[in-house]
Amino acid sequence: MKTLPDDSTFAERVQQLHPSIVPADCTAGLGASARQDRALLEQLLVSLREQYPAAGHRYWSTRLWLLATWQACYLSVAAVDENRVLNLSQLRQAVRNNSVYGYDFTEMPGCGAGDRVANLRANAEGLRAFVDRCFDAVSNTIKLCRANSYGLIADTLNLALIRAYQLQHGAVLLRDSQLWAQSAALTDRHGIALSHIRFRQRQPQLLRASCCRHHLTGYDAALYCKDCPLIRRRLKTTAPANTENKVLTHELKPYPHTRY
Repeated sequence: MKTLPDDSTFAERVQQLHPSIVPADCTAGLGASARQDRALLEQLLVSLREQYPAAGHRYWSTRLWLLATWQACYLSVAAVDENRVLNLSQLRQAVRNNSVYGYDFTEMPGCGAGDRVANLRANAEGLRAFVDRCFDAVSNTIKLCRANSYGLIADTLNLALIRAYQLQHGAVLLRDSQLWAQSAALTDRHGIALSHIRFRQRQPQLLRASCCRHHLTGYDAALYCKDCPLIRRRLKTTAPANTENKVLTHELKPYPHTRY
């Protein structure tokens, strides 16, 4: 199993961003071969259908997409802090317990150029290529909504950036968020980032671009992530001019947990 030069430093940095992302033996995981990827994606899809039979196609496809891509976002953000440029075509991911967590690399990623912005752009371009490959692979398993899928990548990146900022890893949060969006082409046709971060009471807050569809699972089906874009759309169309959003948000019972 190979992770990175100075394995322990990089692994520690990644786990600070998300504790589930750990070095693992991924010989039989996603990324080992195209044939194996197809089999594993089919296996995960069957598990999702069995576990959430009432959730439907929109949830199954969205969840499968997140499982295949979420770790790469966090790894890429950590690589910038560690002055590394990842080759995500060499990334393998462990599939276990009907989920995806744990990683290794078939070849050691190289050192960056030393310039943080240049490293960020290089990792963002590599992430975009990885995401495009994943979209094709997952789309061959189940039909995906491209707009929602790429919006979820932008959201996941911003969640990782917020965590890095909270850990004081040297990130200039709003600037980095914009650089990632531009360099990974996670923008709309007007060049505006798909996902945004704002500060409220000096704390960073994600304005999600896309919906994870968790509310379709049948478990507390009326509940949404606290920052779900569906809530914002409902507030925009139903809130009286003199009504504060926080009141209606409470009435909509926002889901208290953030996934990835």
